[in-house]
Amino acid sequence: MGRWDGAKGSAKTVQPEGNPYTKIGLLPAEGVTRANRYWIRGRCEEDLARSRTMSERGFRADVARRERFLFDVTFDEETWAPVVVDEPEPLGSGAGPNPARLLAGAVGSCLAASLVLCLEKARVPLHALTVRVEGTMSRNEPGRLRIAGLTATMKPAVEGPSGGRFDRCLDIFEEFCIVTQSVRAGIDVDVRVEPTFEESGKERVEAFVGAGS
Repeated sequence: MGRWDGAKGSAKTVQPEGNPYTKIGLLPAEGVTRANRYWIRGRCEEDLARSRTMSERGFRADVARRERFLFDVTFDEETWAPVVVDEPEPLGSGAGPNPARLLAGAVGSCLAASLVLCLEKARVPLHALTVRVEGTMSRNEPGRLRIAGLTATMKPAVEGPSGGRFDRCLDIFEEFCIVTQSVRAGIDVDVRVEPTFEESGKERVEAFVGAGS
């Protein structure tokens, strides 16, 4: 944000070099008054505080198997309903989305939220928004299936003419999408297997018979 360099109460403008809010139209290109400067500064500090809270807190998902490939996924917020995850037939029963579709949903939801955030800050009224994410699959060199790509088609219905602040939002909103940018860059996944070993039913019966003889 531009540095204030004027008498107290002055309406002199300062140049907001490098301020991302200039890109979405909250700051005029020619500068910003002191009053606007402090209003924008407050908005920036609120955003930074929220992002710091998220990064420090992290998140968690717990997966519990019901049967075969059917799982219940719960999260670190007790009020949320579990998500049912399953594989499509013939491998599973198709009782819920499979993990690839959950990834597509996560990307679409995150992109939608990022666009809404930018439009709200740019004061562009949004009447409706839909996102369709389509995925393609391919096999790698060993022949194993992988997600080859995702295509997100976003259809916002906005108030007003095209161009201006809306176009500036389109230029930058993807930068704020945590999931999309993380997927694009690649995410380190640390897998830890901590097994417990139980006796089979036959072994338990034999142990019980042996103890009674």
